[in-house]
Amino acid sequence: MFDTIIFAFRNIRERKVRSILTILGIAIGIAALVALFSIAQGLNEEITSQLSGSMDIIVVSPAMAGVTSDNFTKKDLIDIRNISGVKSVSEQVIWYTNVDYAGNSKMMMINGIGPVEYEKIFPISLSSGRMLRETDRNACIIGPNVPNVLGKTVRLNSTLKINGVNYTVVGIIEEQKEGDVNIFSPISSSSILISNKEAKTLFGENIPSQIFVKIEDPQKASIISKEIKTTIDRNHKTENFAMVTSISDVQQLYNVIIGTLELFLGAIMSISLIVAAIGITNTMFMSIMERTHEVGVMKAVGAKNSDILKLFLAETSLISAIGGVVGSILGIAAAKIVSIVLPLIGGEAIGRVPMVIDPLVVLTGIIVAIIVGILAGLYPARRASKMSPAEAVRYE
Repeated sequence: MFDTIIFAFRNIRERKVRSILTILGIAIGIAALVALFSIAQGLNEEITSQLSGSMDIIVVSPAMAGVTSDNFTKKDLIDIRNISGVKSVSEQVIWYTNVDYAGNSKMMMINGIGPVEYEKIFPISLSSGRMLRETDRNACIIGPNVPNVLGKTVRLNSTLKINGVNYTVVGIIEEQKEGDVNIFSPISSSSILISNKEAKTLFGENIPSQIFVKIEDPQKASIISKEIKTTIDRNHKTENFAMVTSISDVQQLYNVIIGTLELFLGAIMSISLIVAAIGITNTMFMSIMERTHEVGVMKAVGAKNSDILKLFLAETSLISAIGGVVGSILGIAAAKIVSIVLPLIGGEAIGRVPMVIDPLVVLTGIIVAIIVGILAGLYPARRASKMSPAEAVRYE
């Protein structure tokens, strides 16, 4: 068996250009498999880790926000709090308006929150100052990026003019590490937070709002979501007033998307491998035609059909294995380049593109390459093994 492998390797080396092109054909398919699945798996783990910390959160929004002036009421909040399994409830309004500071005027996002309840759902860490209090008047806390937008001199006790009203900065939110950001928190690094009550005074009572609900048992998210929707729709005497989304629902949708993506990636890989298989078959046929005389001589001196079959299968297996290894290396490199370059091009709009190198994916890629190579080379190898010695020896 060892002699067969050595002999097969010698034959591959004698036909370098053809062998290299065939190896590249396999490598491209395997590289696509490893790179795409590494990035897909990285995204999967990243989003799963983000979701896992928010499985007990339900988001309630008006289904017709911006179309109708009807909005959530105090009764809605009270009724949601009374639902079994609900831990905390917080209403929040979001509005964009001009904020003035030291001659600069910028359109910025204002978050109106209930300080106590909101922190129970989305804890806020401050780098300096204090959190908002229910008794505060004309006080705000700012995101870590606000000084970069309005002016570097913005600090504690600075005065910001929000929609024409002066607000004092009483706290600055700590800049979060990339992995600590809750993707469902409505607060950004450039947000300005004021009390929910003052936000409605500034922008009007009918400003669209959202309700965030924290539940005790994430396993009951679907049941509680339905009960919340039924309660609010009943309060507003309409069937589709509230749009209720649990993070569990988001995860289910995400799983469907990932499953579809993996099928799509599998289809791309299959096309690449089919093209590679055709290349292998063509290479083996050309090799057999060139070595017909050699095959005849080998049979004339006692080589069996099985020996010829093993020889050509060893060649196609070696070519495929080398293609699989090269493809895996190229795939890992491509995934790494994409994870570094894409965020540089897209900036915050794309964010971090994680990648996970799964040894099982790499090993699968190499095994798939070898299997494809053997299947593609089986027919040419069988044809070579069944050649008549007399006719093969006469072939020129």
